[in-house]
Amino acid sequence: MQNAYRMSKRKSVVNSSPHRRIDFRRQYQGFKRPPTGAQPQWYRRRGREFERILSALLEEEGLDPRLHYRLAGEEIDGSFVLGHRVFLLEAKWQKHPITASTLYEFKGKVDGKLVGTLGIFISMSGYSKDAVDALTVGKDLNVVLLDGADVDICMEKSAGFKVLLLHKLRLAAEKGLVYPRLSGRLVTEASIREALIWQRK
Repeated sequence: MQNAYRMSKRKSVVNSSPHRRIDFRRQYQGFKRPPTGAQPQWYRRRGREFERILSALLEEEGLDPRLHYRLAGEEIDGSFVLGHRVFLLEAKWQKHPITASTLYEFKGKVDGKLVGTLGIFISMSGYSKDAVDALTVGKDLNVVLLDGADVDICMEKSAGFKVLLLHKLRLAAEKGLVYPRLSGRLVTEASIREALIWQRK
């Protein structure tokens, strides 16, 4: 009876997960269309919920996300695990492209962690050209950039975050590209197999 009770209790905890209570894909699509006359608080709420939407996506793909935590003197939007590597995550849904100073701040957080830690920055509004250039010229590459077009691909069940990220990581490793544009490129079954083979190397 005690084992049955524990199993029942564990199942109720899983089913009560806040990520499983929301249709995060539908919520994401809804936030892409601001209501007429949307007030600043609506956009602030969208920014907060965006982090939860991404966390739900990562959880669905088995990437063990941790959402928004504080360390001494800094805040981090989240982290996740792919393979044997931990990634730090920063996610922004703002009106204007991300500037160099914002990327520098995030890179500083990544630099201060265990060697081999990588950072993933997601900006729905993209990045200023000088920000991308400043991130790559004469510096160690440990941050990869995603934008709104990438998130759209991630939300497709046939593709997903993991496959897209593996594409980006391979391009960063082979060509030094921290912001390769994959929008318009179909993520085919062949490219999925290629990405998974590269992950196992």
